[in-house]
Amino acid sequence: ASMYIGTFILAWAYFVPKVLHSWGLFPVAMPDALALLAGWTPAIAAAIVTGTIDGWKGVKQLFSRYLIWRVSGRWYVFVLVFFVPVILSAAGLHVLFGGEMPQIGAFNMQWWEVLPSFLVQVLLLMLLNGEEVAWRGFALPRLQARYNNIVVAALLVAIPENLLHAPGFFLKDDPFISSVGVIPFILFSVALSVIYAWTFSRTKGSVLLVALFHAAQNAWGNLLTDNTARPFHITVVLLWVMAIALILFTKGRQSDPVETP
Repeated sequence: ASMYIGTFILAWAYFVPKVLHSWGLFPVAMPDALALLAGWTPAIAAAIVTGTIDGWKGVKQLFSRYLIWRVSGRWYVFVLVFFVPVILSAAGLHVLFGGEMPQIGAFNMQWWEVLPSFLVQVLLLMLLNGEEVAWRGFALPRLQARYNNIVVAALLVAIPENLLHAPGFFLKDDPFISSVGVIPFILFSVALSVIYAWTFSRTKGSVLLVALFHAAQNAWGNLLTDNTARPFHITVVLLWVMAIALILFTKGRQSDPVETP
């Protein structure tokens, strides 16, 4: 609980004034530079709590999960490419059932420009977002060890993960949330929490792999979507089909519990 509370205090100190300012209820615009720090507030909170409990050795062990890279190459392909067929399938189903083709940015680029753009975005997003250290590196192994069920652990992790983003739900004129809606976004996040947890478990507890997965999600979202509601809603359905399949076929025990740092 201490890690979650610390995350909310640190992150909401930026996001709440930003939301209030968007409604004219806070006089000062939050500097964009603070957004860079806000993306790392979960990791900072996890490091503080880990340091309090286990000292500097524990902090080093926590962040050493970024160094777990010796996994099968197919996992790198999986996390980097996963969202391409999911997003394009959702767009195709949207068109099949009478919707207009979304404005897909990658389709307006030269084919050789797409991969460099994707890789640059992944690198930047990796540098700007430290959430996976907290959710998968810190919280998930502890919850999995407690409940002996990684699906239960993943669903519990999704609660603070969504609460972290809760102030953004009230941001005035936010084009994404205004289009897709809060409930679909929450369902999207919960399904991904299950899929990310499975990936984390199967890759020896690698924060590097799930951080790449998270960054690829956002990068492909930028390149292949335009915030149209129905394609996103179809994406949510497809992700839940996959998440439920994982739950049913693995019975919540995808692998041995990952060692707590």
